[in-house]
Amino acid sequence: MSAGSAMPAGSAMPAGSAPLSEAHAANRALLDGASFERLLRRCHKRLERPAADGGDDLAGTVTLPAPTDDERRAIDRLLGRRSDGPTLRVALSALDRALVTAHGLDLRATVSRRFGPLRDRAAESEAAATAIEAALAPALASRLAGEPWFADWLARLRQFFLPRLLRTEQLDHVARAVAVLEALPADDEPIAHFASRVAGGTKALDGTPLERIVITALALREGVERPASAEPRRALWERHGVVPDDLAAQVLVLNLPAVGDGLVDRMARLAAADGVPLRLTLHQLHVAPPTLAAVPMYICENPAVLRMAAERLGARSAALVATEGQPSSALWRLLRGAVGPLYVHADFDVAGLHIASAVMARVGALPWRFGLADYRSAPKDNRAGKAVMPPTPWSPGLAQAMAGGLRVEEEQVVEALLADLALGLGPVGSDPVGADTSGAERGLG
Repeated sequence: MSAGSAMPAGSAMPAGSAPLSEAHAANRALLDGASFERLLRRCHKRLERPAADGGDDLAGTVTLPAPTDDERRAIDRLLGRRSDGPTLRVALSALDRALVTAHGLDLRATVSRRFGPLRDRAAESEAAATAIEAALAPALASRLAGEPWFADWLARLRQFFLPRLLRTEQLDHVARAVAVLEALPADDEPIAHFASRVAGGTKALDGTPLERIVITALALREGVERPASAEPRRALWERHGVVPDDLAAQVLVLNLPAVGDGLVDRMARLAAADGVPLRLTLHQLHVAPPTLAAVPMYICENPAVLRMAAERLGARSAALVATEGQPSSALWRLLRGAVGPLYVHADFDVAGLHIASAVMARVGALPWRFGLADYRSAPKDNRAGKAVMPPTPWSPGLAQAMAGGLRVEEEQVVEALLADLALGLGPVGSDPVGADTSGAERGLG
């Protein structure tokens, strides 16, 4: 049967095909060889992209860099030409005509036969954009949408997360993440309970893509780098009232004034009798919350201060709690049960101001040797570099004085702190700070 012969009755001819001759059948097998693979693959990708001006998608060209000798000979023979140079340039329309003539298939049919059907990428792109905007609707309508960090989070969603969520058909994670963020802070709630209540399952925030999306938002809200390991992720969750592990969340105490009959009360009294530091877990504080006496309790940042109080004062020290950096959910749980006055001290640096400010705001603590006069009188041999300090409403002028970059660590003023602790528990309402401790700086304002 020649190229111009009619097809037999009942036979179907592929779209884009010319009548199949014996010559076409023999030549068509050549298209399956290595000589045409790179060129046809590039044509396949090119034809899946819509023409820039909406016109004929065969109007352009494709290039083949560094062609092999076999590739050059096969392509030039097909196109009836001789070429040279480091790159082959092939007009799509010329290639289309040559394929119909030599193989009985046009370009679209040829590349579809070898690499699969051509996708309508324009339609796919439009559908993807529609799906993404629909997924973002709950975020754009959120009560958090006006906050600067939230806008940064949306930008990161678009750039990093949404393309992946689209591929894995998990765009519903955006709405779930918004629900999680709007439910924070929680009240020291175990993460499995919180996830079941807010995110759709007990494991929904356990190392999942949804958790990574939420952690990114929490880091932006806090103004910190997104944590790359388990410990800082746990701390970030805890700062928002969600507890990944109630055994890992702990608080370090000395001479806790426990007067109840529960397990933690008895443990605390045994440790306090010998002036030994005690580490309590959030789990213990949940199942056996202590009953605390109405006596002053002091809060420091660094465990080294608590250790020195235990070594130097032992059972004579006033009650002392160490935040050990950012306060844990166990610390918040413990201080929530305090009925006596609370006093807080920290390093004179950016982190210390944030820690002390949080303790004052959350549990009503007063500053303990943590005012402008205390900073001015302390030795300063640690330069941390100039920084923007958080506000210090309890001591006007402190933040401005610290902006110069000189920091004071608690260990540098530990003798004064120990002197206060050595005063003992004292009666309720007594001045626990002492007359020689810049009394004007003790209260708020």
